[in-house]
Amino acid sequence: RALVLALSESATTDPGWVDAVVAESKGSPYYIEELVRSAAPAGALSLDALIHGRVEALPSPARDLLEVVAAAGRPIEERLALTAAGQASGELSALATLRAGKLIRASGAGEGDRIDVYHEQVRATVLRRLSRPALQDRHLALAGTLSKAGAAAQRLAEHYLGAGSNDEAALWSRRAGDEAALALAFEQAASHYQRALTLGAFPVGDRRDLEARLGGSLANAGHGAAAAAAFLRAAEGAPAADSLDRKRQAAEQLLRSGYLDHGVEIAREVLRAVGPGLAGHRAGDAALPAGAHLVPRARVPGAQGVRGAAGGSAPDRYLLGNRQWARPSGSHPWRESAIAPRVARASGGRAASGRIDAG
Repeated sequence: RALVLALSESATTDPGWVDAVVAESKGSPYYIEELVRSAAPAGALSLDALIHGRVEALPSPARDLLEVVAAAGRPIEERLALTAAGQASGELSALATLRAGKLIRASGAGEGDRIDVYHEQVRATVLRRLSRPALQDRHLALAGTLSKAGAAAQRLAEHYLGAGSNDEAALWSRRAGDEAALALAFEQAASHYQRALTLGAFPVGDRRDLEARLGGSLANAGHGAAAAAAFLRAAEGAPAADSLDRKRQAAEQLLRSGYLDHGVEIAREVLRAVGPGLAGHRAGDAALPAGAHLVPRARVPGAQGVRGAAGGSAPDRYLLGNRQWARPSGSHPWRESAIAPRVARASGGRAASGRIDAG
């Protein structure tokens, strides 16, 4: 308010007009000055109209560059912005025009400097007034330029999505998920994999692989029930060995999440496929893959025995367990089968009455 009053030439400024300028400026001293200079009445003050008028008055090269910078969505190197706008990196007149008009901001003068819109209101105004085909063209140009520059997969996925190239966006989302998983950012990885599944028309086998990666990331992020559902989807129609392993992973997540009834049901299905029934502790251990063994029931309160393949069951005092129970939580999500046996593992706690469906 003090700045508005100081810039106003009128000695008797209307308080309502002052409030309107402050609200419309979005807190920017520069836009306060511009709105005051516009001398528009309170009801006609519009920062959007003010910015649009300036954009429309720009020479074509400067307007093209501003649209690219706005579509970038974040700071971008000058040379990359110029390339995406179809301008040579040495042609700096458009940059100078935009800086002078306070439509973009940057630090330093080297071509490696990053630039961005001066204020988020500039980005909002420019993008809102671009036609959909024009905006898609800007995103496609950015995707091509950033791809050649080796930009992060997540950024490329965003621009291909903005360009309407869903298949390309799905491929880059999958790669972004891989990168996030390797960085142990499992929540982000799951988000990228889910977007890839939503956008992409992948072959059936690739889609199952993506579901398995999604399940691994969700499991490592602590979302056991959702991970189990993804693993079950990944198991549908997969080769026998892969299907068995993914069902084993689903059973593990269900048991860890407290869905004991459903988890044990899937564990029994896996055990029927693994080998003969569990006639006893020693015989049962001999029938299981390396690393698996039976755990005394007394160590797992509230759990029940697990029935074997031939209709027999482990004695009530035993549960199916695994010597590798405490695998590192940072294990690569889709390589888990390399360090865990293809059997289910029973966990303690009270059984939940719910059931997790693959869909």
